[in-house]
Amino acid sequence: MKKEKGIDLEALKAGKSAGIPFSVGLAPEKEDELEDAVRQLLKEDPAALTKVQKLNRTSETFSHSVGNLYTYLQDRKTCLSCKDGLLSCPKKRSGFRYLLSYDSERDEMTLSLAPCSYQAVKERAFEKIRPMDRKGDVIFHDAMRLSDLVRNRPELRSTKKAYLDILLALDQIGKEEHFTLFAGNNEAPLLLIRFGCYLYARNGISCAYVRMKDLFLSLTSKDWDLRRQAEEDLADACRAEALFLEGADVLPYLSTEQADMYLYPLLKSQAGKGHVTFGSVTNPSPVDTYRRIFYRSTNLDAVMTIAQRFQESAIDDLFL
Repeated sequence: MKKEKGIDLEALKAGKSAGIPFSVGLAPEKEDELEDAVRQLLKEDPAALTKVQKLNRTSETFSHSVGNLYTYLQDRKTCLSCKDGLLSCPKKRSGFRYLLSYDSERDEMTLSLAPCSYQAVKERAFEKIRPMDRKGDVIFHDAMRLSDLVRNRPELRSTKKAYLDILLALDQIGKEEHFTLFAGNNEAPLLLIRFGCYLYARNGISCAYVRMKDLFLSLTSKDWDLRRQAEEDLADACRAEALFLEGADVLPYLSTEQADMYLYPLLKSQAGKGHVTFGSVTNPSPVDTYRRIFYRSTNLDAVMTIAQRFQESAIDDLFL
């Protein structure tokens, strides 16, 4: 039998349909070579062999399917060698695997894409984050990045302390309110809140990830559609058990009426048992920011009471 590595898989594909390769006609000697390679791969993968045997419905099914089977089996080899999950996935479409099914009209085993177990966990976590003002993959990769740094950099004392604060608050969620702001003039506070957001969502907690400046610019926009979507996002954020504020102290100019209508309900929603709030800030405290915005509001005292509950955590040992 010719060596499997000698097969040019690209030469076996005439095109793509919705990103899924399909079989094409080959010269007889190439068909024999490909069938040999598929049979050898099946010997090495008993679970795949059982699956293929169940789908091999007629005497022609296998020969009609060898191109798809080769793709399927090579894809399985990649997945079975997975060690570090999505971060090390070498596929062009990270986190997805091929499934095999039978098409009776074509008497062929066909391919479809589905999320792998790691991707499925990630997608379920994203479903718990509303609104999600950063792309989910940004939140995920930064969460994994922070976990890796904490695991491999023992000198990062303030970062580890903040990391443990996030874990402790998860353990205590539902028992008491929790307010923490991570301060630093670099990306470290952002990595921390993104780690927290992904961790909490993965554990089934309803979360909101809000870029404060963008949300309030949209809420005060003259664009009706943009404002309506922002109001829906604000309502979702107010309902979340865990709120993650990117740039908690970076706010546009708000009139007293706008502050009372939009910002005050967001702050008030987190003041109470069972809510967790984390934020990134550039200044060590947002109190002055909120005092300036609400200085003419009848809600000033209430806002100050809430703002003063935030515990400040300076991240001074992680520079990215």
